Amino acid sequence: MSSFIEGLKALFTGPDTSKAEAEARKAREDQQVQIARQTSELQQERATQEGTIASQRRAPRGRRLLFAATGEQGVKKVLG
Repeated sequence: MSSFIEGLKALFTGPDTSKAEAEARKAREDQQVQIARQTSELQQERATQEGTIASQRRAPRGRRLLFAATGEQGVKKVLG
């Protein structure tokens, strides 16, 4: 008798989709977490690469001091 009542209830209210909706919500949340993690990892990787590139581009200290003292022309070849 209870299955008959459940059948009539399902006929008027529709099937119970709360379980499927919960699974879909969980999947969306997991996907958002995964995307956020990937974004964070890419930002860290990019920052590391930029730091490495910046340190390689920087002129050695002696050359920077020479440029600061003499300008971009450097030291004259002929004195006087």
